Amino acid sequence: MMTALPGVVASRVGYCGGKEAGPTYKRVCSDPSFRDYAETIQIDFDPLRCSYEEVIQTFFRSHDYKSHLGRQYASVIFYHTEEQHDCAQQMLESYTRASTAVEACGDFWVAEAYHQKWLLQRKRPLFLSLGLRDASELLLPPAAVLNTFAAGRISAETALERLEALVETETLRPDVYNEVKKLVL
Repeated sequence: MMTALPGVVASRVGYCGGKEAGPTYKRVCSDPSFRDYAETIQIDFDPLRCSYEEVIQTFFRSHDYKSHLGRQYASVIFYHTEEQHDCAQQMLESYTRASTAVEACGDFWVAEAYHQKWLLQRKRPLFLSLGLRDASELLLPPAAVLNTFAAGRISAETALERLEALVETETLRPDVYNEVKKLVL
């Protein structure tokens, strides 16, 4: 899980690599016009806390990059700059059995809300403690931290440290932090 890496502050799942506008899960699965899309994750990271190379290393450590059936579940790194392309390509060369592609990132389409922070949504008390006002808040850093905790990729202590930092930057309300803290400890 990418958000376990210190410095990765937010993530969202979605679709990338296709030509037609407006992909949805149903369209990508069943409409031939959308079969060129791959399901993917877009991450926001702080380059002062982790490098792009560390992000790519975590990518290779956190999923099966050897074989995937079809474009929808392909292993793809979508890059934004030539520097990212070169880094991803260089890292890929050290994984000789990888079937990962490196492609320019076109439009990224955010997936439906029920796909976002899926593990967190299954932990109802923890999910509800965030007091989300709308589905777009699932894309914010507090949800990323709690989803990573719900997946068992970070400890309660680490989750609370990251959430406390979000309180300090006013990204998370103190009352929400206190509610989450009761559930996490």
